Amino acid sequence: MTDAKVFVETGIPSLSFTTGLHDDFHKISDDEIYINYDGIRIIQQLIESFLKFITT
Repeated sequence: MTDAKVFVETGIPSLSFTTGLHDDFHKISDDEIYINYDGIRIIQQLIESFLKFITT
C-alpha cells in the first residue's frame, strides 16, 4: 500500500515509486536501516530523465 491510495480513491491520478517493501514497512519497528539509498538514486534519475523528456 502507498500513501497515494487516498488520491486514487478520490479519482486523482497519481504515480507511486518504491524501492521495495519489507516486513516492518509502516510499523513502529520500521527503521532507517531499511532505506534503500541506491534504489532512491535510481528512481530519482528515472524521474528526472522522464521530466526532461516531456518538457523539451
